[in-house]
Amino acid sequence: MAETLETMRQLLRARDERTQMMLAGIAHEVRNPLGGLQLYAGLLREDLAGQPEQLDHVKKVERELEHLKHIVSDFLEYARRPRPVLTTLDGAMLTAEVVPLVGGTIVTDVSPGLTLSADSGQLRRALLNLLGNAVQASAEGQRVTLTLRDDGGKTSIVVRDEGAGMPAELLEKIWAPFFTTKQKGTGLGLAFTREIVQDHGGTIDVTSTVGAGTTFTIVLPHVTGGTLH
Repeated sequence: MAETLETMRQLLRARDERTQMMLAGIAHEVRNPLGGLQLYAGLLREDLAGQPEQLDHVKKVERELEHLKHIVSDFLEYARRPRPVLTTLDGAMLTAEVVPLVGGTIVTDVSPGLTLSADSGQLRRALLNLLGNAVQASAEGQRVTLTLRDDGGKTSIVVRDEGAGMPAELLEKIWAPFFTTKQKGTGLGLAFTREIVQDHGGTIDVTSTVGAGTTFTIVLPHVTGGTLH
């Protein structure tokens, strides 16, 4: 049974690697013509200076191209994700750097002197994904709470919103790559976040109550600096 499980694990890893290579290849093929389209849209905007109605059409094209550029960037980042290189991060400093990038009403609660072991860039990306989703799920006046605490050899990171919440059947789908309820979402944010956490040897869980909000909880182990394998 152990040999069968190991074979299955290797097959799944090989499949994931092939999927990542495919995504990277597609993104590369799209990036070049996309850059050309943005260039020509800019030239067209200059040619139509003084023609408000036509310029409005060009601006709409440029907005859609910018959205496609964002999708391509997400695909590349998802496909090329390196193994995390761990450093010791200051919890208060981490939140102070991330929160202003999100906007909204975010309240932070960080245990004094808290440090954690993580890849700085990847953990910031994960927090930006979770906080961004929480802010988008919140109505005006509703708060998002970011909590970092030491739980006896592990670090807990909790992102809680007071938004509309999600039904149970939706919670089963949110981790799947490319699944999204947003009109212009890529569906990679939560999938990317979960893989980042798992690559750190941690776990991420979600609870949600319709009408009361959603809570994501990340638990990371304390690990000496280096690269996780």
